[in-house]
Amino acid sequence: MDRAFGVEAREGALVSSVRPGSPAQRAGIERGDVIVEYDGQKVGPSSSLPRMVATTRPGTKVGLVVLRDGKRVPLEVTVTRMEEPDTSAAVKSEETGKLGLTVQPLAPEEAARLGLDEQRGVVVRSVEPRTPAARAGIQVEDVIVEVNGKPVKDAADLQRALDKRGEGAANVFLMQRDGQSVFVAVPSA
Repeated sequence: MDRAFGVEAREGALVSSVRPGSPAQRAGIERGDVIVEYDGQKVGPSSSLPRMVATTRPGTKVGLVVLRDGKRVPLEVTVTRMEEPDTSAAVKSEETGKLGLTVQPLAPEEAARLGLDEQRGVVVRSVEPRTPAARAGIQVEDVIVEVNGKPVKDAADLQRALDKRGEGAANVFLMQRDGQSVFVAVPSA
């Protein structure tokens, strides 16, 4: 985050989208809000919020504070269990080091929601400001399909592809964004 949203750098989680019918929508969270407090705790980098939510028992009502149009807006959300196609294989987000990304394997229902014909790749969950990923224009909900010509199905594949490229060389990402294939060159960290 930065001052453009009325917060200090590395503070808060920007809401890029709100799924219809979700607990976030029912709580009144809107796209463009910046979540700065969760259950009385300050929200640091956007990657810290998923961890905070994950440690909250489903059914718990939690107070939030969001910044909206420069004003602090208190909200209350009831945390629910995230629906997963296979509850025996819960998927966690994984950070990819110095690039400044947090990614998660693409689930079938998310592929359908994003309008993708096939389920492959990892979906970007957060992008830290002023990192190579942010400077290259990678966005939350981009789906990384290949890196340097190598298919990516999880964070480990992504990291392996990045490690093979070496220091100083740019990495070429093939991504799906808004139903389109996009190539992005990302400088190595």
